[in-house]
Amino acid sequence: MRQPACRTQADKNRKEHFYYPAFTLLFCLAAFFCFIWFFASGKSFICEGDGWEQHFKALVYYARYLRGILRHLVYDHKLIIPEWDFYIGEGSDILNALHYYVIGDPITVLSVFVPTRHMHWFYSFSCIFRIYLAGIAFSKLCFGTGLKNRYGIMAGAIGYCFSEWSLINAARHPYFLNPLIYFPLMILGIEKILRKEKPYLFIMIAAISAVSNFYFFYIIALLAVLYTVIRLFFLRGRTIRERVLSLLYMGVMAFIGLFMAGIVLLPVMMMFLHDSRISVSQTFFPFYPLSYYCMLPSIVISGNTQYWLRMGYTVPSVLAVFLLFIHRKKEDRFLRVLVLVGIGIILIPICGRILNGMSYMSNRWVWAFTLLCMYITLFLSGTMLLSHLENLPVLDCMFESASALGTVGLTTGITPALSPLSRCILILFMYFGRVGGLTLAYSALATRKTDPGRLPEGTIMVG
Repeated sequence: MRQPACRTQADKNRKEHFYYPAFTLLFCLAAFFCFIWFFASGKSFICEGDGWEQHFKALVYYARYLRGILRHLVYDHKLIIPEWDFYIGEGSDILNALHYYVIGDPITVLSVFVPTRHMHWFYSFSCIFRIYLAGIAFSKLCFGTGLKNRYGIMAGAIGYCFSEWSLINAARHPYFLNPLIYFPLMILGIEKILRKEKPYLFIMIAAISAVSNFYFFYIIALLAVLYTVIRLFFLRGRTIRERVLSLLYMGVMAFIGLFMAGIVLLPVMMMFLHDSRISVSQTFFPFYPLSYYCMLPSIVISGNTQYWLRMGYTVPSVLAVFLLFIHRKKEDRFLRVLVLVGIGIILIPICGRILNGMSYMSNRWVWAFTLLCMYITLFLSGTMLLSHLENLPVLDCMFESASALGTVGLTTGITPALSPLSRCILILFMYFGRVGGLTLAYSALATRKTDPGRLPEGTIMVG
């Protein structure tokens, strides 16, 4: 009886191993079209303002800092770790000055091998590498929670990688991409503990995220607690006592991770508690401005944003979330509650303040909502819609949707029996597939700028 189970597990592992090379190829293709403009025009990902003044200069300093430690270790056989530098402002603690940017980030450690003259290349490619790791983390979460549709997982992973939060911060705040890597693995670690598996992943991610950036670790911790409480509420077959014990056990494992990160976390927390921004009083608003609520429908797929609400999801992802509420299933109640909680946090300003350390109102947690929406988007929206409307097998609807988008004229024979609404959906797919998304976007949004006049040019004689 064990042999078929072993064969099934082996097949599952083989399919998962085939998935990652395919995802890497698709990611490279999508990244090429997204970022080729930077390299073709001789630009880097270092933006004016924070990118140049803070992120890049901190990376260059950190690389030299690490090379200095290695130089003492190799030539002098001494481990000398400088803690203060008078060249940072008028003198500053190195850990507290650089922790928000580079210290603790595992990827920036690789900068020690990069010469300063090539650091702009490392900076740019590290941004793309972070986005890639976010897709890998998303895929690991999907496979780890029992999802089997590799094509749906790949679609969700690509949508997760190239959401507006990723694309904007890749060229503005590269270290804002790290939560996209840590949070899916944190959720996977929570699921492993709830399945009574080893807590090593949870402990490791808690430690790495705490060392990497205290600000985003604070957000990750709050969202992880919220997720765990809701997850335990929907967990079947557990008594209240068992759920409380699971929550306490998870807290103990989290503290173990914090103790591992304590050498960096404690000094940073002390600095954070004495930060002048904490003492600044902020006006409390029970609601956002009316303009904020008016732009919410468009902000889901566009870039016009306020209060850091950077969503910019793919259209299939938005449709998948709608279908989650239209096609109700008992097993999807947990996801529906998470979506409603996320929408509530978006609508209520005090939630944004709490997730921003009780400072000003900000939605810098919205990358977690992106994870939720892309997790829901594991089937193509057209496929799901056709299957729901016509009560047809998913594979047949998937073939019809792919054929319509590709405009290849193939069918499984179900098209003549479709309702007018389903036929209209296929017509829209055909039109979109033929014209292309970028063409439609440019035709709708592009505007021609005309100069009202020209200044005369000529040589002026003076004197």
